[in-house]
Amino acid sequence: SSWSLIGQTGYILRTQGDSFLVNRFYSVAVNAAMGINSQVLSAAGLFVNNFQAAFNPQLTKSYAANEIDEHVSLLFRVSKFSYFLMLILSLPIMFNIDLILGIWLVEVPEYTALFCIYGLISNLVISMSAPLGTSILATGKIKKYQISLLLVNISGIAFSFIALKLGFKPYIVAIINIIVQVCILFFRLYFVRKGVQFKISNYFKNIIYPVFFVTSLSTISPYYSRSFS
Repeated sequence: SSWSLIGQTGYILRTQGDSFLVNRFYSVAVNAAMGINSQVLSAAGLFVNNFQAAFNPQLTKSYAANEIDEHVSLLFRVSKFSYFLMLILSLPIMFNIDLILGIWLVEVPEYTALFCIYGLISNLVISMSAPLGTSILATGKIKKYQISLLLVNISGIAFSFIALKLGFKPYIVAIINIIVQVCILFFRLYFVRKGVQFKISNYFKNIIYPVFFVTSLSTISPYYSRSFS
């Protein structure tokens, strides 16, 4: 519980730190854009979070029973399907974000659309990465993992501060958050490889490559439809 608290502290520091930094360098209106972004991400991620929660006990049980092949197979399926579910929810929002915000809000704060788009991309990475975190927790070896989460999240705050100090637009914190989530994904892969003993190359073959292929195909048509409309 103590080590988990450390990891969660890093997450809280980063989310609250980003809001503090944006408020410090920009205006309350931009902070409002971040608040709207949080509501959009929560609504989009709720269904996927519930989907993953249904499989978390099975991941833990299969590892505890030393059924490693079944554990890895389930881990790969949950990661892939979680991503695809989030992709199905996210793409229509991304490509119609201005219309959605215009219907939802009377006056849309500046940068809200960009915050939402980058936030949804971050959610896509999280949806693929979260089951790896469950697998690590199942091993019980979480000290170094939780410390790594804390350090990565604190580094995200530091880079956000530097970027805003240099005069970047406020949505740079959302872009940095994507990078942070990608780093967390690879940290989780490293710790799962040590705890569960599977090849990272298999993860790329079964998850990363199919996800990249499907995402590319799914975005090309809507992108060009918008470009020529």
